[in-house]
Amino acid sequence: METTLPLEGSLAPLLNNPLVLTYTLFMSLMLLSLLRYASARNAMAFQTGPLLFKRHGGLSLPLPLSPSSLSSFSSTTTCPPSSYIPCVINETFTPCGTLMPNPVHRILPRSNVKERILIIGDVHGCLEELQSLLIKANYSPQQDTVILVGDLVNKGPLSAETVQYCRENNFLSVRGNHDDSALSAFFRTGKFKGMATLPPAYEYVTKLKEEDVKWLNALPYTWSIPHMGVAVVHAGMLPGRSIGRQTASDMSRMRSVVKRGGEGEKWLEGVDYIRENEEEAAPWAKVWSEEGKEEGGGEVEQERPHLYFGHDARRGIQVERKATGLDTGCCYGRELTLAVLPGGERVSVKAFRAYQMPHGKE
Repeated sequence: METTLPLEGSLAPLLNNPLVLTYTLFMSLMLLSLLRYASARNAMAFQTGPLLFKRHGGLSLPLPLSPSSLSSFSSTTTCPPSSYIPCVINETFTPCGTLMPNPVHRILPRSNVKERILIIGDVHGCLEELQSLLIKANYSPQQDTVILVGDLVNKGPLSAETVQYCRENNFLSVRGNHDDSALSAFFRTGKFKGMATLPPAYEYVTKLKEEDVKWLNALPYTWSIPHMGVAVVHAGMLPGRSIGRQTASDMSRMRSVVKRGGEGEKWLEGVDYIRENEEEAAPWAKVWSEEGKEEGGGEVEQERPHLYFGHDARRGIQVERKATGLDTGCCYGRELTLAVLPGGERVSVKAFRAYQMPHGKE
């Protein structure tokens, strides 16, 4: 006849063993931690990949791509007419000799905007600072739309990795002059035409994945957010012209405007750097913010949007009535800055170090 011991009697030796109790408590805490990590993983997805990865062993990269013809990487993005502004200026190539993106001017509709918009200044390959800035701003992929003002690459240490990170996290960006230069180096156009070996400052383009090149190549020159009365551009826009009439050179290189012409007719010309004898030159953002509307074609007048831009580290933060400059010279050891919409609050982080010394062409 079988006999069974009472349950408490059979477990008594285990329950009275301190080692068993300690092990059980430890495993329970480990299980709880794993469950909490799994539930929070989606909310912190933007931190996957290389969160401050240079300090934690690096990132394995694919084999370098061989430079391809321009036709292999289309700069055309398929989108409905309501999602872009027609470009009136007939330009086929950018100032660096790469194909113009199509469309040149994109629209971000209200339905695609999340709770906040974070507009981030010139990153210039400073990926660790970018990630630190997102953390400081309490960035959430579910609640925030990120738009960069361009110049993701050059000067800083992690250009290719910055492009990959922004693409994989579905960030939006406009095209800056340095982004265009990176494409020119990859495709061997413009000043890189015929080069068998790239200059050391551009060797990073061999680490770009095919998806990274396509993403860069499709970056528009502007993003407009009509319901907020806001647009994003890298360098600037020439006052007196609608968005569709802006040139690629002005949108990616202009810092100031100069009055041209005589008594009969005067006009504004965008310039990158102010020459000493041009006393009439003024920051384009200040002139843009003066009273007035833009020509819209025919007799239609359009209210000037508030422009967020970068490209001008020498002047730093610029706050005008209709324009805000966000290039605070992170690659020079200063700061990386973003603006939060709605509201316009600015958040900054200090650069970890200076990656390049500023010169006359910041």
